[in-house]
Amino acid sequence: MSHRDPVLVASYPKSGRTWLTVLLGKAIADTCGLPDRDLFKLFKESGPPRKAAKCMPAMWFSHDGTQFDALMMPDDLKRDMSRYQSKVIVLVREPKDVLVSHYFQLTQRRFFEGETGASAKEKHSALKTMSRNDFCERAGIRLQDGEITMGAFLR
Repeated sequence: MSHRDPVLVASYPKSGRTWLTVLLGKAIADTCGLPDRDLFKLFKESGPPRKAAKCMPAMWFSHDGTQFDALMMPDDLKRDMSRYQSKVIVLVREPKDVLVSHYFQLTQRRFFEGETGASAKEKHSALKTMSRNDFCERAGIRLQDGEITMGAFLR
């Protein structure tokens, strides 16, 4: 594959995709002589601005069908990326950091209503789902009364 072949960046939600988009966008915008306001236009499905398309490979970002609240466990994630027929970069983040990031997303954003930990008690809550995750069980992460406790493995 050449440096101009298409690239897919696949990631699990809360793994840093927005940060990577901004960092890559800034580097590409500077290289291509684009204004900063065009950073997020570089990775739209419609394609980058014409000037940028000349100096960068086709690139897009995807959670590849995963959603934090979709009750997907790591074993449910797709492992075969050959269907994309492109270079694939898998963006990963420490699982405990993903969990903490999602917890703050749920409790600190404006759309959160209720007491801290209240949504964690709901039937389909991502935090409840994550507490059942095999990794979390082996690592000693527990969710009780809306509080997250972590075993020695994560300290």
